[in-house]
Amino acid sequence: MNKFYLGGIALVITLVMIVGVMGANEEATGTATVTVNEFVDITLGGAVAITFGSLDPGTSDNAATGGAVTITIEPTTNIVTDTFLRGDDWSSPTTLAINNVKYGDNSALNATMSTAYAAANNGYFEDVACPCGGSAVVKNVYHWLNVPSGQQAGSYIATNIYFKTVSNGATP
Repeated sequence: MNKFYLGGIALVITLVMIVGVMGANEEATGTATVTVNEFVDITLGGAVAITFGSLDPGTSDNAATGGAVTITIEPTTNIVTDTFLRGDDWSSPTTLAINNVKYGDNSALNATMSTAYAAANNGYFEDVACPCGGSAVVKNVYHWLNVPSGQQAGSYIATNIYFKTVSNGATP
């Protein structure tokens, strides 16, 4: 009779050990979440100093002599983008309004510069595909200047021309 109890105890201990080992290998699942923030990374290059040389009053659509400003939307940008431009009025000896400057891609004058950010609304600077880790996207921006009749002679400086790239559909 003692053998039966010993055998039964050994069987129970063996079953407890097997169940304990099986429990140690169980697996459970859970979820993880993350939000990746929008990121815009641009570099200006090319003719960053926009020059027009010497011009006569009463002339229109005078192309900048230095070529295009290049906007490079870097591969680290992870969204579709729109680019906006604005500038300060030219000064000294009098004012030459920034709205005398036009800008666009290499084929057309698409927009008038303003002291407030404005889009070209031509499809060239808007809805620019996301580089998203691929190749950078390069856009050329050309500038043209109108010199109004009667504009006082002298050297004028527009201290700042601003370029701002934002998420597609956003306002700067």
